[in-house]
Amino acid sequence: MYNEIDQEQIRRYERQCFKELKLKENKNKLNINDNIDILYTKDYILQDYSNNGDSGNLILAVNKNNILEKYIVKHAYYNSACNEYIYSKVANKLGISTPQVKLFINNSNSNKLTSDFVCGIEYLDSIKQVKYNDLINNIEYVKTYYKMVILELIFDQSDGIEYYEYNNKLYQLDNAETFGLDFYDISPLAYNFNKNGINIREFTIKRLMKKINNPMVNRVEWWRKRFEQLIDKYGEIFNHCLDEIISDFMNITEEEINEWIETVTIIYPDAIGEYYLNYFKTLKLDLSSIIENIKTR
Repeated sequence: MYNEIDQEQIRRYERQCFKELKLKENKNKLNINDNIDILYTKDYILQDYSNNGDSGNLILAVNKNNILEKYIVKHAYYNSACNEYIYSKVANKLGISTPQVKLFINNSNSNKLTSDFVCGIEYLDSIKQVKYNDLINNIEYVKTYYKMVILELIFDQSDGIEYYEYNNKLYQLDNAETFGLDFYDISPLAYNFNKNGINIREFTIKRLMKKINNPMVNRVEWWRKRFEQLIDKYGEIFNHCLDEIISDFMNITEEEINEWIETVTIIYPDAIGEYYLNYFKTLKLDLSSIIENIKTR
């Protein structure tokens, strides 16, 4: 393991390499400044936020011109911002409420941010954490919870689901560990040099694509068994939610996915955009093959 000094040096080196990469990749991209999902840190007051958890040191960003506009900022782990952003877009298309997620371009002099992969999650005041037993008397909450469980499976969410009540709706929060994309899938993309005759960045891109096309387990079979167990447990309502989620996901257009990816790759390497594009293509193929295989009720 590296000590703190070494870790800081590595992070600074990676940060500089990513900046150089994005200057090159974004050179001919259009309308970056017009993207409504991109914010700038110079327009916000960055304050320490006490509610730290598995996401590392969190920051509260308050708009300098509108103190009611606040975001909880994630920046410590490279995969947090992209996964949070993409998950929020997909989930809201599928009828699951999440806070709005924006991506930040770090153009301030603040030393609070430890990377340039930064997202802001809409600050929801007075949210209330609830348990499953609190939901059972509200059929709409139950349906929303079932849909969250379904997405947890198909989007490879590795750290469980967190749900809260806000404004008479059930909201899902903390969606960084999703889509099979983690910190160590992204960090090697900083290194554009050869080791033992292999370019680290190029090797990492190939490994990312292989990760999509050659999963460790047969997930279609795993889904089939797990969904059947959940249908047995929760009944026809779950079955209906499953049909609805799959149908709505299959109807998400390539144009919509490309739009989300174009936003992500304003701050992330273009290879991460390729990962998401291929991830969703493969996911649609796998889901289409499972539709006929799940036993009906």
